[in-house]
Amino acid sequence: MPRVRAIFVSTLTAVAVASSPSASAQEQPRPPKPQPTYGPNLRTQTSVTRNVRGMPASKLDPALPPIPLDQWLFMSVGAHLEVARASFADWSTTMCDDRESEIPGPGPLLCVDIEIPIDLERTAHVIVAAGEFVWTSPGRARWEEKPAYLYDVYLAARGGGLADDTLAVPSLGELEASLRIPRKDWPPSDLQTTITWSPQVPRPGDTVDITIVVSNNGKRSVDRVHVNVLVGPCCPNEELRHDWFPRIDAGESVRLKASVRFPDGFGMVAATARPTQSPKRVVDKDEATKQATVVMIGKPQP
Repeated sequence: MPRVRAIFVSTLTAVAVASSPSASAQEQPRPPKPQPTYGPNLRTQTSVTRNVRGMPASKLDPALPPIPLDQWLFMSVGAHLEVARASFADWSTTMCDDRESEIPGPGPLLCVDIEIPIDLERTAHVIVAAGEFVWTSPGRARWEEKPAYLYDVYLAARGGGLADDTLAVPSLGELEASLRIPRKDWPPSDLQTTITWSPQVPRPGDTVDITIVVSNNGKRSVDRVHVNVLVGPCCPNEELRHDWFPRIDAGESVRLKASVRFPDGFGMVAATARPTQSPKRVVDKDEATKQATVVMIGKPQP
C-alpha cells in the first residue's frame, strides 16, 4: 500500500506545515538551519574534494571494496567510456538542494559532484555530501567538513532524438549495471492529481475542507514535484494560491489539505503537478498532453 504524507494549509496564509506519521506530539521543533550567506572558500573545497577522492568506496556502499573512490570509479566505469578525455571524471563542489526545505535551491550542504561523460549523450553523476554550513555560536555560522555520505547517483542524457531525461541509480554499486539500460527503457514518473471536498454542496459562507492528493504511479521517483494549487473565488483577495515542492517516490502519494471559506457558496479548485527540472530532468508520462485537474464546487445562487 503506498505511503501518504499529509500537509495542512491555513485558510489565508497558505503556509505548509509538514506532518510525519512517526512524529510525536511532544517532539520539540528543531532550530532552523542557517542559510548560507557565502560559499565555501577554496581551501575547504579543495580539502573536501581530496578527501572524497581518497575515501574508501565501501564507505559509500558496503558492497564495494575498501579501495579509494576515484580508483573504484575508474575500474568499474572506465571500461564503458566512449569519450576520449585527458581525465575520465570532473570533480567539482556544489551546494546541494536541502531536501528538508520547502523550496528547492542551494542549501547548507556542501557536496562533491563527480561527473563522468560516458558517451555523446549520457553522463554519470555521483554526488557525495561532505560538508555543511553550521551554527558555531548564536548568530554565527561557517562551512565545516563532515563525514561523507552518498547523496545521489544518476545518469543524465541529452540529445539522441529523445527527450532529455535522467535515470536514478539505487546504489553506487549498481552504477555499472545501469549503463547497460537503453535510454528508451528509462522509466518515467506518472504524476496524477485528485481533488475531493466536503460539504459537497456548500451554502454561502460555508467553510469547505479541500483535499488534494498527488500520486506517483510511475516507476521513477521525483526529488521535487512542483504542485500548484488555485482556489477561487473564495477569499477576501478573491483567490488562494499555493506552491509546494515535495519529493514523491515511485508508488507514493502526498496530500495537501486546506479549509477555505466560500462567501458565495461556490468556487473552483485547480491543481497541477509536474517534476521540477533542476538539477535533474525527469520525464513525466504523457507530460506533453497532461492537463490541470479542475473541479467546480457548489452552484451559483439564483
